[in-house]
Amino acid sequence: MKSDFDLKKAFGAPPASYRRRTRATLASLEEGTQVKKVSYGAALAFACIVLMMAGGLAAGLSGAWRTDITAPPVQTYDRG
Repeated sequence: MKSDFDLKKAFGAPPASYRRRTRATLASLEEGTQVKKVSYGAALAFACIVLMMAGGLAAGLSGAWRTDITAPPVQTYDRG
């Protein structure tokens, strides 16, 4: 690629001491224990639970659970 060639030409090769130190550093690194990340399924389940709780709270605050409210009669039209 032309861009790779331009970068190599612009900056040149790194010094040998830099390459030695970089390789020594990489060789001395140790892998740690892997940490398990939260799966997408668990995050989706948590989000659904939070949304259901918010919906229940909103319904409770608006009085949707009250049983003493009676709905007005439905008006029907006779096509007679």
